[in-house]
Amino acid sequence: MIGLGPTIGPTIFVVPRLAVEMAGPAAILTFILAGILSLFIALNYAAMSSRVTKAGGGYSFVSYAFGGVPAFLSGWFMYIGNVAYAALSAYTAAISLAYSTYTGR
Repeated sequence: MIGLGPTIGPTIFVVPRLAVEMAGPAAILTFILAGILSLFIALNYAAMSSRVTKAGGGYSFVSYAFGGVPAFLSGWFMYIGNVAYAALSAYTAAISLAYSTYTGR
């Protein structure tokens, strides 16, 4: 869900319009590519979850593989990424609400 959430999450309300404007009919290829990449992310997380059984997700995986400083950095990068994703989600929700209010939909 960590890789799938940002792919399908609130961006699904904004990205399709932008993709079609930029790429035209070829936009469907970008959605297929995003689906394939999400599948690989899900498979990697599933494989690592079966190997590393303690809680912690990506931090635990890096801690198991590298330990120390790389695990610390990955934890902070995941934290910063989640904060940025929350801000982007709020921005996307505001755009969607403003558009639906403006168009009356």
